[in-house]
Amino acid sequence: MDVLNLAHGTLFMIGAYVGWTAYVRPDTLLDLATPAALFFAGLLLLPLWDNLLSRARLSPRVGRVLPWVVVVLGLAVLAFGFSAIRLPVGT
Repeated sequence: MDVLNLAHGTLFMIGAYVGWTAYVRPDTLLDLATPAALFFAGLLLLPLWDNLLSRARLSPRVGRVLPWVVVVLGLAVLAFGFSAIRLPVGT
């Protein structure tokens, strides 16, 4: 094809970085398992969310805005939870 596709290089570098990180610090994958599981659970529950929104008989505007309100509230709860963590300064 005589075409250089740079997207493949990006995917190779992401795979190399994840592999190197897992090799150097194996518990990193365990650290990332919880956020990944929550993300995929959200994707799996998306049809349920759509079903609940369709049964609520909301106006189209509220139906478009409500998921974003839930996301912002979730981020606020996440920020509040991270603000309670005190990291040690220096060693």
